[in-house]
Amino acid sequence: MENLALKNLLESDEEVEWEGPEVKYDDKDYDSYITSNRLVFYKERGFFSKSEDIVSWDLESIDHVTFERDPATGTVGETVIMKIGDEEIEVNCHFKELPNFVAELRKRSPTG
Repeated sequence: MENLALKNLLESDEEVEWEGPEVKYDDKDYDSYITSNRLVFYKERGFFSKSEDIVSWDLESIDHVTFERDPATGTVGETVIMKIGDEEIEVNCHFKELPNFVAELRKRSPTG
């Protein structure tokens, strides 16, 4: 599904390469996208007066991507952990979507 509002926010040489799952970051829900340059979390907020909420990171700045496992059972949880410089970013998504989300990020980050 093409998101025209998001398309207007992209750089001229940037295109959406992968539409990911709905994620939760910083206690807010977002739709996730991987573009040719960035990981983008995007959501239109508001009912009558819409505003765009966008958070993004350059793919080249993502040093490491992993996910949490339950230490007792070894099963996959719902948290993706991205290391960006000295900062660790935690993102939650449905556990069924998590493996594909992590795989797509790893494919595109410089350290894999």
